[in-house]
Amino acid sequence: MSLQNTAIELIEENGSPLVFARKTSGTIDPVTGIRSGSVTTTYPTNALEVDDLSRINRTFGTINAGDKVLMLHSKVEPQLADIATFDGREMIVQDIRKKSADGLVLYYYIRLIA
Repeated sequence: MSLQNTAIELIEENGSPLVFARKTSGTIDPVTGIRSGSVTTTYPTNALEVDDLSRINRTFGTINAGDKVLMLHSKVEPQLADIATFDGREMIVQDIRKKSADGLVLYYYIRLIA
């Protein structure tokens, strides 16, 4: 089993549901000036909450009270300002760190703010 598959399996088995919502803005008709509707796309996955302060500090430096740090694997890379619903709370993706080996993404660390 590859390192990537092991990471995915552990996150899937031990993680909690996480849903990213990404809103893409519509387009503006240059003739009428009217904006077409925006579209929100959701990306479900699982994530593990990281509560090891030494790991958090090595990855992000200090964080604010109420912020969450999650470890996840997703086929779609998280983006800044995505809305993440985790543990019943909607939070905003503030920071992302990708962990890779041999050119493959193993997992992401993300920092969420309220």
